[in-house]
Amino acid sequence: HTYRGNIFHNARNSDGYNSAGIDESNTYQDEIIDIEDNIFDSISGNCQGRCMYISTQNSAGLTLRNNTIQNLPAGGFYIKLNFAIKATNFLIDSCILINNSVNDYWYNTLNVDPQIWLENPLNSYISEEIFIHFNNCYFENNYCPKRGGALNYGKSKHTCNTQLEFYQCKFIGNRAGQPGGALSIQSYQS
Repeated sequence: HTYRGNIFHNARNSDGYNSAGIDESNTYQDEIIDIEDNIFDSISGNCQGRCMYISTQNSAGLTLRNNTIQNLPAGGFYIKLNFAIKATNFLIDSCILINNSVNDYWYNTLNVDPQIWLENPLNSYISEEIFIHFNNCYFENNYCPKRGGALNYGKSKHTCNTQLEFYQCKFIGNRAGQPGGALSIQSYQS
């Protein structure tokens, strides 16, 4: 499926795992999903992945490029990607996140308030290792009540086994209620 050049505005999904924006679940192994040049504006709700919830067997067939996420009021994750088959690398390219906020709705369950959540299958008790590349992304005026105003990542058994790379990204005026006004990365590798 291809989602290109769309505007998602004022959509809401109250709770759960499904998205108020793009929701792709139960995909087949060879499916290609391109999500490019879209705007997600004022999407609300406490769901996991209120802008995008993608559950796929083919991480190599998933593209996230040049999407803008803006003006999200306090709520759940912006993006959740669930890889049913182990992904080793994933690229988030040229995305813009401006004036967004998460709340602590999922904190008691996950021990983290994430904006973006990429989940590999579990290997015993923790997730399989994954390398996530953020290339040329722009984060401005985002807020998290705990750590990492722009990005709070890791700490959960589902996301802790992650290596993150930020290349030519900009972080401007992001805030957090605790340390890590821009970034809070709490991951480790097995």
